[in-house]
Amino acid sequence: MKKQIIIFLFLVIHCSSWSQKPIPTDGPCTDAMIQKVKGKWVKSYDLGESNSAKYKDQQPEAYKRLDTIHNMMVKIYPQPIGIDAVWHRAIGISYFGTKRKYNGDKVSSFEYLNLPHFSKYYYNCLFFAYYCGNGNFMWPGHTNETGTMITVTANEISGSMSGGDDRWMINGMPVELRSPVLKTTSDGFEIQHPEPGSNSRYILIHRKGVLPYIPVTRKQYLDKCLVYTTELYDKMIEAAKQMPVRSLEEQEKEKKAQLAQYEKDFGKNPQQLKSAVDYYLSGYQTDQQRRDELLEKIKKTKRKS
Repeated sequence: MKKQIIIFLFLVIHCSSWSQKPIPTDGPCTDAMIQKVKGKWVKSYDLGESNSAKYKDQQPEAYKRLDTIHNMMVKIYPQPIGIDAVWHRAIGISYFGTKRKYNGDKVSSFEYLNLPHFSKYYYNCLFFAYYCGNGNFMWPGHTNETGTMITVTANEISGSMSGGDDRWMINGMPVELRSPVLKTTSDGFEIQHPEPGSNSRYILIHRKGVLPYIPVTRKQYLDKCLVYTTELYDKMIEAAKQMPVRSLEEQEKEKKAQLAQYEKDFGKNPQQLKSAVDYYLSGYQTDQQRRDELLEKIKKTKRKS
């Protein structure tokens, strides 16, 4: 759904840009001039209107709610300055609360035959800045996306959750990580930021006292850690067993060649020769010895974990 929206939106913006004409300026264009330009609110194409009758039946009420949000936006920022505000609505499939199952390749997928009866719908507003051309003109904002946007989505929680382990499910429900909390509003809602230090912010709005997710218990978390750790060390042990080793004859030949090289380099200095040989032999191991030592180290760490 997201990929389709992004591609479609890009096409809308790209095609619309062909119809935009440069705006003449009184002298060379400057940022100060741009900050005085009165932008406009631009309605883009709505998405999801070609969905099944199930979502078409819900579309009027969904769009009514989204229009209320848009009216709030216009009331807050009635006259864009130096930018155009491009907005649209959308409605489509919601996977909220949908269980998953594994296919033959151990890849989880949604149970598409048991999707929720309600739809996902959202309001999206992107801001496009006016910018100077090479001369006495500027280009309209509709051709220059700033990357700043506001999105309000209903019946979806993915923005507030991220990461997780696709292999970890509880009663068919995926387990994900909550984004870090930046602060809590006076209404008790948490403002989250998916990446610390980023400019993105999410607010998960839900009925008071009713969480839209089920917290993982301490026991469930520890049980998963045990399974994960066991699998991790088992794979490390198997990988260590598969380490290639040369024949003892080949390694002995290499060892004798190295000792002969020391004899050649330090033969005139018995003390230096002895020091080099002793140092080499003290740390010498065959491939088999290194492999066995690594295996024992991994097994020991696994027993302690």
